[in-house]
Amino acid sequence: MVTFDTKFYIKGNRAVAKAFDDRAGCSWMMNLIDKISEGNKPEYDTYFAFVVQEEVGLRGSGVAAYQINPM
Repeated sequence: MVTFDTKFYIKGNRAVAKAFDDRAGCSWMMNLIDKISEGNKPEYDTYFAFVVQEEVGLRGSGVAAYQINPM
């Protein structure tokens, strides 16, 4: 296995880290799930999908969308 050897660091008023966009997105979704479980139910059907491989053709999100079938 090969990985990038990157470290978390602060640069000015910004935080920089490997896969930070994915991690931040997961964090926001988990916060929303917590709010819903506390009784703040949305007025519409809501689905959460933690998917992989968006950099190589949105493979994970395609499968999730097919399984959810929102139409």
